[in-house]
Amino acid sequence: MVDSNQKFRILVDQREPAKIVKLLRKNENLDVVVQQLEVGDYVISDKIAIERKTGRDLVQSVTGPSRNIFEQLMRLSEAYEEPLVIIENLKSAFKSQMLPQSIYGIITHVAQVNRIPIIPTINIEDTVIAITRIVLRANREEQPLILARSSPKRMTLEERQQYYVEGLFDIGPKKARLLIEHFKSIEGVHAAIKASKIVYTKTGNPKGVDGPLADLKGFGHKFLLKNQKLLTAKRNEIVKPNG
Repeated sequence: MVDSNQKFRILVDQREPAKIVKLLRKNENLDVVVQQLEVGDYVISDKIAIERKTGRDLVQSVTGPSRNIFEQLMRLSEAYEEPLVIIENLKSAFKSQMLPQSIYGIITHVAQVNRIPIIPTINIEDTVIAITRIVLRANREEQPLILARSSPKRMTLEERQQYYVEGLFDIGPKKARLLIEHFKSIEGVHAAIKASKIVYTKTGNPKGVDGPLADLKGFGHKFLLKNQKLLTAKRNEIVKPNG
């Protein structure tokens, strides 16, 4: 269990409701910092971030002038290894003129295509409970469930190639297939990662990639940085010596 004196920082976007901030701050284990976030509404750690949408937000993010939900989620996935979406008061979405089929289409797209877990909540109070549990679990309140990546005993060569590429950071089946189809082989994928470079702004912040990966969407600077290190790091650089 969590030490009662231990504090865990959570960053909250300044545009989020003040009521959520107030309720989060009632938990003595949370150090809540409100600031402008470029990606996500809540940042739990360097790996975990949350995008919160009410049911009405969900509809507006598709039918409104910005129509930006899928772009937001793509950026969230590029920036964090474990993105999450909270949908608060989904019932409110069905009070709009959008058809139920379309609403469920958005939700299934997020879960299946974007491959981002969705957490439903009833109201703001339940959202705060969910966020708090995510923070505490991320900080080892409970032992995490670890699932080993396993492969079927019988695989075709193409399936085994895809399985191999899925071993890279931030890669699912769809991205693995895209890389292999574009670069023709596993060797081509490796070469593309090594040959690509991170592009920086004048202020020194990463803004994208240049090189072979620049032709593909969904492979940003964080993907490149992690996988270049994966492909080039020597064993003694990543395994700590005993003692």
